[in-house]
Amino acid sequence: MFGNIGNSFVFFIVLLIIAGAVVLASGISPNLPITSLSNQALAPTLIAQATTNGELYTLKDKTSLNSNNGQLQLGQPQIVQEACGQNALVIFLLDTSASMSDNNKASSLKAGLNSFASVFPANGILGLTEFSTKVAQIIPPSTYNVVKSNFLNAISSYNPNGDTSTADAFTFIQNEVIANEISKIPGKRKISLIFISDGIPESQAYTEKCLLPPNYLNINTNIPECVANCHYDSSLTQNRCFDPTQDPTNIAQTIKSEGIKIYAIAYPDSNGWFVTKQAGMMSAVASSDSSAPNGIDYWQAPSSNDITSIMSTISDKICN
Repeated sequence: MFGNIGNSFVFFIVLLIIAGAVVLASGISPNLPITSLSNQALAPTLIAQATTNGELYTLKDKTSLNSNNGQLQLGQPQIVQEACGQNALVIFLLDTSASMSDNNKASSLKAGLNSFASVFPANGILGLTEFSTKVAQIIPPSTYNVVKSNFLNAISSYNPNGDTSTADAFTFIQNEVIANEISKIPGKRKISLIFISDGIPESQAYTEKCLLPPNYLNINTNIPECVANCHYDSSLTQNRCFDPTQDPTNIAQTIKSEGIKIYAIAYPDSNGWFVTKQAGMMSAVASSDSSAPNGIDYWQAPSSNDITSIMSTISDKICN
């Protein structure tokens, strides 16, 4: 009898050790009662929704879903509450100037935007504005499940061309998108502006002012500001000019003062002076964040892996 008890006790201890190892390896997964469960995906990586205790959850991975006798097991894979979508309002401001077609920048950007599109909540608000020589609102701020196909089509058809009228773009965001579009959306939303560009503001008018005709290759040294703002770009083997009238820093400060978060992502130019100038401008545009690198929401994305990782970080920030 005692031998059987001893064996049972040893078996019980072994079970406890195994259970402890599983908890340490996988984390504790609370079981919650399911009110409703839907297998209709919101995006390619989202496989189910479940309402539990009055909260609607979106599950991103099949291994996080375990329905057992009316219980929902929330496991280790990331789970996003749909409350994020009720608060999130994201505006993309994309540089479509000609230089974005160089060095696989366009394909890299498309990969990053597609990764964001796959996880953004269906009930969030999303808008898209593009700029080069001119500024164009491609998608007015709208509920994402309504405009998702339009957003994916815009990513697919992204076609860089023209100058870099950055200040005009930020002015458009302030005067048209924020004042006219977002102001009409009911409820209080957490507004984020995601600004992506590969270079300094440039314009044909300023280039013609500062570089000598007929070929506009040499800097006009008779104009002091041209000497300060124009430099040789070894990657393009020609002089280029930073147009100070297209510097968006001041209008960006106004936008941030209204409680709007600005995330800035740069595809750096290869020439040292332009990298430094671009980094300074985009760092000034970005919002402050003590948890972010260097205390600001500014990143450089020289590769497609970088932009995808950055977009994932921004997605987490938007939903937290």
